[in-house]
Formats: sequence, structure tokens, C-alpha cells
Amino acid sequence: MNCFLCDQPLTQGRAKWLYYGSVKRLGHDRCDRAALMARAARLGVVGDPGEYTDTELADAIAAELLSGEWLARLERLPSDEAKRDAVHRLALALDAESGRMSQ
Repeated sequence: MNCFLCDQPLTQGRAKWLYYGSVKRLGHDRCDRAALMARAARLGVVGDPGEYTDTELADAIAAELLSGEWLARLERLPSDEAKRDAVHRLALALDAESGRMSQ
């Protein structure tokens, strides 16, 4: 099994559960910086991975991966109304989060 963030085998170092809201993924306790930078560059989530901290890279990678999962789940919803409702709830959550961050 590979780390959710750096995509390297979990046999190296210690593993821990990573929580993103109600989503739980398994990852390294501390990912190798080179592996994080390579994954961020491969996913195209940041311009120059060397300009970001490990935490910023991990957050950008997780956001990219989880947004892809969310979009796949959105496509499986049974109706357009359910899809609009899901997008509306996401917009409300993002507005609430951005309001909380600006305080």
C-alpha cells in the first residue's frame, strides 16, 4: 500500500491516518520531501514545488486528489437536482471556510 500524499510504499517510516473532514486516508507520519515535490509536480498542483513547505505541498496534493474523488461521486448522483444540491452545499461550505479563514 502506498502513502496517500507522496505515493511511496508505507513500509518506510511510520504510518498514520490522515483525516480530511469525514474522509480518512493512510499516509506517512512524515513524507519524504523529494517524493512530495515529485508528486506535486506530477499532479501540477503548484508552480514550483521547491517554493512551498511540506505542509503546503501535502495540502495541495490532498485537495487535488479529494476533489477528483468528489467530482466522480457527483457524476454518480441519480438526478440533476441532486447534483445541483451537492454543488450548492459545497459552495456554502467553501464560503463558510473562506469567511472563517479571513477572521
